[in-house]
Amino acid sequence: MKQPYGLPLLVALFLLTLPSSVSSRSFLREAEAGEVEADPVGAEVDSVSAADECQGGCFRSGGCPRCAYSIIFELSMASSPERCGKGGYFGGELGVLNNVESYLGLGVSGFLGGDDCGARYGVRGRLRFWPDRRIGIDVSPGLALDGDVTMNYPAFSGVIAVSFFGLIGPFVQVDQVRYRHRETWDTFFGVRLESYAVFAGIGLILAAVATAW
Repeated sequence: MKQPYGLPLLVALFLLTLPSSVSSRSFLREAEAGEVEADPVGAEVDSVSAADECQGGCFRSGGCPRCAYSIIFELSMASSPERCGKGGYFGGELGVLNNVESYLGLGVSGFLGGDDCGARYGVRGRLRFWPDRRIGIDVSPGLALDGDVTMNYPAFSGVIAVSFFGLIGPFVQVDQVRYRHRETWDTFFGVRLESYAVFAGIGLILAAVATAW
């Protein structure tokens, strides 16, 4: 004969849930009577969250609470020991970065650059970590969509960079160079100017060109 397990299990479950239901009803009665005190820890968390809210748009990038979003406006100068970069790399980038958290920004940018192997343009995703609202660490994978006719596209183009005060910082760029029957990879090391520093960089380049002439 089968043992009647169903009824004892139901009784056991009822006995287990009885204390929690009694305590819940007791808490509700105390709350209605105004005897439950406010949670100071919860109030402190709410006040900190309100203080860390992002404020608005910025031309010079920064973390919360100063910037809700930033304009990406950059000028990159680099060189590479590989064949394509021995004469130097120059590039510009324009886009937008949205701070989704106090420690994280997400965005997209378009780039145009060139080296000894020719010019190319494309798009990159932007992932910026904010260990401090004045220091950003960028991871920017992307694709070169078109460019010099001797190469095949699309091709990978990714950047890892550090930004100090939304003005300047070092970067490493890795580019895939695709030909019809083979491919190579170039690694560039350089300096990236941002926001207001871009104008200073352009001024220095123009001054150097004028002096050379």
